[in-house]
Amino acid sequence: MRTVVAERATAGRLRRYYRLTDTGASRLEVEVERMRANATIATARLRGRHGLAGGTA
Repeated sequence: MRTVVAERATAGRLRRYYRLTDTGASRLEVEVERMRANATIATARLRGRHGLAGGTA
């Protein structure tokens, strides 16, 4: 899902830099869509609960 692209010592500490792999990007896209769908459902439920007509609370 990610791969190390560089390692550098900075102030005595090792820092690693990562890149998202194609597989990781695909999984992330699926997760984003799942979260977007959940947010849409939650928004609809909140609007129904508070009687909002499309505005924000």
